[in-house]
Amino acid sequence: MKAIYVGSCPNCGGEEEDGRLLEGLPCTVCFPFKEDPCRLREKLSSRFEAYCRFKDKVREFEREN
Repeated sequence: MKAIYVGSCPNCGGEEEDGRLLEGLPCTVCFPFKEDPCRLREKLSSRFEAYCRFKDKVREFEREN
């Protein structure tokens, strides 16, 4: 870990470590897992759910083109 960013967790808005941000993970307080958060959507806020829907659309677009 090199830095902690206040208000940067994409799920709860809390403090977030730079490494988890680079991996696209929420903070360890609200999501203590190291796997793709979109696979565990029931543990995420609606704010992060919108990100997962966007990721799904990007994947779908990439498959079609």
